[in-house]
Amino acid sequence: MLIDDIRLLIYPIGGKSRREGFKVTFFPDDNELEKKIALGINYEHNSYRLSDALYDFMRYCVYNLLVYGKSYYEIVYYYSSDDIVAFELIPLITITIRETRRKIFQLVPKKISEERDLPNKIQLEKGNVFKFEFPKEIKLDLQSILQDLADISSPNKMMPGFALKGMMNPGFNLPFDFKYVERAQTMAIAEITKDIGWNARSDYRGQALEYYWLVRELRFYKFLIILRNQIISDLNRCLVIVGENMGFKSTIQIEGLPKLEDVDLANKELKQGGVSFTEIIGRFQL
Repeated sequence: MLIDDIRLLIYPIGGKSRREGFKVTFFPDDNELEKKIALGINYEHNSYRLSDALYDFMRYCVYNLLVYGKSYYEIVYYYSSDDIVAFELIPLITITIRETRRKIFQLVPKKISEERDLPNKIQLEKGNVFKFEFPKEIKLDLQSILQDLADISSPNKMMPGFALKGMMNPGFNLPFDFKYVERAQTMAIAEITKDIGWNARSDYRGQALEYYWLVRELRFYKFLIILRNQIISDLNRCLVIVGENMGFKSTIQIEGLPKLEDVDLANKELKQGGVSFTEIIGRFQL
């Protein structure tokens, strides 16, 4: 659920938002170039709208950043005669990539290697492989958080074995109340995710004062903003490489979404108590 929520909340679904002022700005003001880049970063869905293309790009990139801490893309160029006329960012399977200082390789699964008569390791052109990285300023061991969440959600943790046996035997009178297990699990999830601030789709809300629930919520919004900023920054760096080969300079900017300053202001107002909780939460809806 944590990964799903981050993918849903980091950027407006489908590139559409009810927020006033939301837009994806592209420089220079060149519709044809913008379409070319939209197609290039969203190789599966053929979207000409940059805001739409960013939504699909973000969802895949975010997953890899959360699970592996990085996301690799191969820059593939298309030619007409000797001129590059288009490009695509093709996602690579992160666990198959191996890097050295000067070289980069992709491992080929044994079955595919044998079926297609391929080597088990293929060297890629390093200049055509771009790596998106998890923000260094987020000091979290996210892989441990995800593993702990997976462990606590396993069936044997959801319901004790003795309780399952009792439920399968109607004649066995077992003094067991699942509500206690449910509350203990909710508190455990809250402890695991306290540093990222995820409130597990409000499951924790009934177990904490509204103030502390909102403190966590703002912490989560800050995490989302930093991650989104990092992806856009890396994407712009990638487009510099593409532009050098195709003869253009471009920049993508997102306007109208919450910023880090908005989180700082909300935390300040929350401590001062002059603004309602509902109003603060409303500022961060996409």
